[in-house]
Amino acid sequence: ATRPVPVAEVEEDEEVQESLQFDLLSAQGGDIWAQKEVGWRALVGRGMEENHGQAMEHLEQAAAVGDPDAIHNLGYMHMNGLGVDQNYTRAKEYFDQAAEHNITAAFNALGFMHYRGVGVPRNLTQGEFYLRQAADRDDADAAFNL
Repeated sequence: ATRPVPVAEVEEDEEVQESLQFDLLSAQGGDIWAQKEVGWRALVGRGMEENHGQAMEHLEQAAAVGDPDAIHNLGYMHMNGLGVDQNYTRAKEYFDQAAEHNITAAFNALGFMHYRGVGVPRNLTQGEFYLRQAADRDDADAAFNL
């Protein structure tokens, strides 16, 4: 299985709300890290209600300037049809871009796709290659998927 890439450590509830307000203001001001953070929060419902449209909007802005975590999370959204029609081809493109920046979860996602034949022809060798890349970076999901 795959998952979105968290941006920040999990905070306590009061801290979540304080940091969310700061991130929202910063994102409105164009701060890329804040765009990525607000996008992730909207994607997973951390400190705010899940809102995939809002997640997509913020993540696309961060991805437009090459933020690899945002790129990965867009792949996750396309793979799972969150806020967009499910599109494995587009998901793979995002995961490939994120993997070029050594995003561990992207290697896991690519391994999962190849190993299971999700959106790509099933290729156990390629799947194992990507899963090992992620597992070697201590990704527990990749180790499980192997």
